[in-house]
Amino acid sequence: MSGMELLVVVVFLLLGYWIMSAILNWLSREGENASAEEWFRVLEVPQTASREEIVSAYKQKISEYHPDKVAQMGEELRALAESKSKQINAAYEAAMKLRQS
Repeated sequence: MSGMELLVVVVFLLLGYWIMSAILNWLSREGENASAEEWFRVLEVPQTASREEIVSAYKQKISEYHPDKVAQMGEELRALAESKSKQINAAYEAAMKLRQS
């Protein structure tokens, strides 16, 4: 492999890394901006779900993104999981506030 080919490979690897980082950051910000009115979409339950259904859905969703499960993965995936966990927690809090009123 010539020096020029090696340079092209390195440049495109860096470019690919930068693009994927930008996409993952955008996705994580988009998730954090979900409004409280969409809690049922985040938890994947109907709007009329009972308190027990909400708690069950929350436990199932949050277990998928638990820090122990993603600890061995790449930094970007850990950041995405952290963002998704925040989104799930916000949705759960919004749902519980609605069910208390």
